[in-house]
Amino acid sequence: TRLRDAHIRVLSLPMQSIADVRAAFGRAGAELARAEGAARALARFDRELLAAQERVRARAPVRPPATLFVVDRELGGLGNLVAAGSHNYADELLQMAGARNVLADLDAPFVRLSAEQLIARAPAIIVDATYTEAAAAARTDWDAMPSLPAVQDQRVYVLGDRRFGAPGPRLAEALIVLVDTLWPAPAK
Repeated sequence: TRLRDAHIRVLSLPMQSIADVRAAFGRAGAELARAEGAARALARFDRELLAAQERVRARAPVRPPATLFVVDRELGGLGNLVAAGSHNYADELLQMAGARNVLADLDAPFVRLSAEQLIARAPAIIVDATYTEAAAAARTDWDAMPSLPAVQDQRVYVLGDRRFGAPGPRLAEALIVLVDTLWPAPAK
């Protein structure tokens, strides 16, 4: 409202899904009179999505593992843990990366989880996208939950990468990082 009151043009774009991000390229390009540049950026985005999907086909297991995608939590512990439910970009990233969201059955985009709920879901993999520059220290927070299969099998990944914080033009890059994290290329 303040921007509009100051006569600054505002473009409000929904950004909840990959489809929203794709549509935003065109809308922003049109609004900025940069349709050609937006089309090139969208084409690059789509190429990156395809590259990630090729990696999934080559590396991911046939049966997608139960995966928890944490979007936020208190660092130094697991308090106020918020994870991706269904109908959002993180759920889509997991699916595209060859994983199965353990909370996809919930009709909520994001879910605050208790320790009991986390234990009941028993994820085989945990992707922790809480932003931190101390990913190794943040990884040790998960040792407080030794009964989780992901902790037992050392399949907890703290990404420490801002690209996972919200959907945007770098979401295809984030997908590539996720695929490479979950399914590293075989050693040559």
